[in-house]
Amino acid sequence: MKNNVKKILFINADSFYNNPNTFFNLDSSSDNVVFAHYLLKQNLDRHNIKYSFFEKEKVDLTEFNLIIFNELPIKGSKEMKALNDSLNLKIKRILIAMESEVVRREYETLEKYFPYFDLVYTWNESFKKFKNFRKYNFSIFFDPSFLTEKKRKLVNCIAANKLINHSKALYKTRYKLIQKFQSSKLDFDLFGHRWGKFVVSSGLIGSPINRLLRFLPDFKKLKSWQGSVKNKSKVMEFYDFSLVVENANQLEGYITEKILHSLNSGTIPIYLGEENIFKFIPKDFVISIKDYHSFKDLEKKISSFTYEEKVKIRKKIKKFIMNNGLQEFSAMSQSEKLFRGIKELIY
Repeated sequence: MKNNVKKILFINADSFYNNPNTFFNLDSSSDNVVFAHYLLKQNLDRHNIKYSFFEKEKVDLTEFNLIIFNELPIKGSKEMKALNDSLNLKIKRILIAMESEVVRREYETLEKYFPYFDLVYTWNESFKKFKNFRKYNFSIFFDPSFLTEKKRKLVNCIAANKLINHSKALYKTRYKLIQKFQSSKLDFDLFGHRWGKFVVSSGLIGSPINRLLRFLPDFKKLKSWQGSVKNKSKVMEFYDFSLVVENANQLEGYITEKILHSLNSGTIPIYLGEENIFKFIPKDFVISIKDYHSFKDLEKKISSFTYEEKVKIRKKIKKFIMNNGLQEFSAMSQSEKLFRGIKELIY
């Protein structure tokens, strides 16, 4: 480095951030999922730490004190070459690994990449044995401004129509549950992308095919489908319950923004996913699908709630959030975790 100004290079291997302007931009997502990044930018600016994004052109890596890899680079890519070059140049490196092994098969052996990085930020608690592991949760900005006594509809589900064939994937399970809900006597609405499209299992071949299939006319709409939404919480707050099915299970620590959006809107989650969810969220806030032997039993439970009981739970959820009960999943706490690691490595 030619001067004392600290510089960071961000290298993205997450398709959501193909455009570097999306990484810190709140407008890139209406559901606060990039809020932690936005707060990180504020910290970097406040401490006069400069940053750039790797956009596949030639970059002089020696100009940077630290490189942050947002997801593990794909083998053979220019991003992976940059990782190997940074190892040879002995530049400090951070990995943020938020995808699951269901989406990125190479994450099944992610532990072999831990020596490549000074710090690894991930939700995956199975790696906590490594000294450079840092727990990093999915997070949102919590604003529990919902009205606890607002008149509501009954059940909603907000999810995209996706398919990945993997032993730990829950996409097919989610689809079957949606079919059961819309065939039941329960008032149920479905929202999300591509429910009128044919989809194939995602992957190196499937993902490009799905991108092409988006341009075909809708051929089959589930009767409960109400279209896409721009802001999940603003839709959820009109419902008593939300069907929340994670993309995968049997993954230690995998709790995504799905249940956070439900709670942030005062909607009681009907949840399937992380088995240890109750380490973080009180059991009386959540209906665990695994607790019911049949859909009929689950349907009976949902129908049994009185208006007063639902209001009482919403008040508890609101109080829990306002008392920082979900602090571990707040954008502020996760941003501070990452910034502490950055300071640890560059100063």
